[in-house]
Parts: sequence; C-alpha cells; structure tokens
Amino acid sequence: MNYLNLLTTLNADLNNGNTGSIKFFRTNIYSIFIWFQVLIFHYRNENLTTEQLLKEKFLSNISRPTVFKILDNAVSSGYLQKIINDKDHRKFNIKPSVATVKEYEKWAKIYDGKLLNSRDIN
Repeated sequence: MNYLNLLTTLNADLNNGNTGSIKFFRTNIYSIFIWFQVLIFHYRNENLTTEQLLKEKFLSNISRPTVFKILDNAVSSGYLQKIINDKDHRKFNIKPSVATVKEYEKWAKIYDGKLLNSRDIN
C-alpha cells in the first residue's frame, strides 16, 4: 500500500469533495453513518426503514428526533426519498435520490484511483 498516496487522496477529498449531497452528509459523523447505511442498502437492493436505521448501534448515541431531522433535511434537499413501505403503510423506506447515487459514485472513484486530479472530485 502506498500510504503517501492514500494520505494525499484523503487530503484532496477533504479539501475539494464538498458539494451537493456529499457536503450535506459530511457535516457530522451521524449524517455520514446514515449516508453509508442508505447507500449500503441501496446497493444490496434491500429496503431500509426508519426503524431499522434507528436500531443501528452507532445511532444509539443520538436522539430519535435528531435522526429524523437529518432524514427530513436530506429529503427536503432532494438527497433522500421516503417511500411508503408496500407491506406496512405506516413505515417508510429510505432511498437515495438518483443525484445522490451519481454524486457518490463519482466521489468514490478517487479511492479507486480512477480520477487523475483532485479537482475532478467536484
């Protein structure tokens, strides 16, 4: 592993990767965790409900209203979608928007070595 390369990439990411949904979700560690969980379920083609998310051990340190506030702000910003669950209409499935998926996939390429220049992050 080239440790200097990794550090340089991380540094470029933290300095330049702050637009759109990436900027929104990187505001705090809890938002990052929610972002990762939503994307993990998206790529697994599985439904993620609010209740499933709230059961995650990492989120046990913050209040339910804070989680709901992050989700509601992400929905109102167009980064996430809340879709009524087919089996239980009282529950919502949380899905990333098309823009969030595209921004994530572009951002993730810097860790795959596919971007030639840190300016390509934005």
